[in-house]
Amino acid sequence: MSLKLYSEKDLDHITTLSRVTRWRLRRAGKFPKPIHISNGRIGYVAEDIDHWISEKRNSPDSNNSSSDKVASGEKTHHHIVLRTS
Repeated sequence: MSLKLYSEKDLDHITTLSRVTRWRLRRAGKFPKPIHISNGRIGYVAEDIDHWISEKRNSPDSNNSSSDKVASGEKTHHHIVLRTS
């Protein structure tokens, strides 16, 4: 079985979220957890990330949901853009 993984750098482009925002979302249980590949190296299962993006895209309040808030609850003035290709 082959497992496709995304790196942190990949996710910078795929989600347009900063690493800190992804970390906050992970801590809050709102973003997929990575797997440890080796010492100091992590990867994200592509299927988990793709599913997370689909959920965001299909959510009824995708234009002004908690996606516009930092996981700590602070409001931001940024909109999340999810790229699917």
